[in-house]
Amino acid sequence: MEVGAGVGRYAVLFMQHGMIYESVDPSLWACDYVRMAYLSKAHHGNFEDLDLPRDNYNLVHSAHFLEHSADPRFALEKMISLATSGGQIIAVVPEGTDLYNPQHLGYFDVKTLGIWFADLGLNGVVTCVKRISNHERYIYTVGRKP
Repeated sequence: MEVGAGVGRYAVLFMQHGMIYESVDPSLWACDYVRMAYLSKAHHGNFEDLDLPRDNYNLVHSAHFLEHSADPRFALEKMISLATSGGQIIAVVPEGTDLYNPQHLGYFDVKTLGIWFADLGLNGVVTCVKRISNHERYIYTVGRKP
C-alpha cells in the first residue's frame, strides 16, 4: 500500500518485486491514472478518513505524505494499523522546515520520527538522512509491526 501515491511513482518498483500494488491519494485524477497505468486498486480520498482494511498489507509506504497531513502522528498510526503482523512501514519526509513548499503542514527531525515509530510499537526502527541537494535533506524511517 502506498499512501499519498500521486501517480504511483513507486508502483513499478514494488510490482517488479512481485508485490500487488495498491494506493491511496486525494486526487481523483491521480487515482484514475494509477488504475489505468498499473491495473491496480487506487482508493480516492483523504487517507485519514478512508475505511481501509486493517492488518492487510505486508508493506505500507509513504513518500512525502506525512508532512501534508494535519495530524501526522495519527496518519502514521493508521498506516501501522493497515500492516500485517511482521509488515514493514516506510516513511520518507523532508528534514526540518521546507521553505520551498508552503503546503507542508508538519516538520520533522530524525529523532522525532524515530521516537514516533518506536512509541507506536514498531520493531527494528532504522532512521537515516540523505542529502538530495544543497537545500534538500530527507529522512527515511522504516520499522516492522510486531
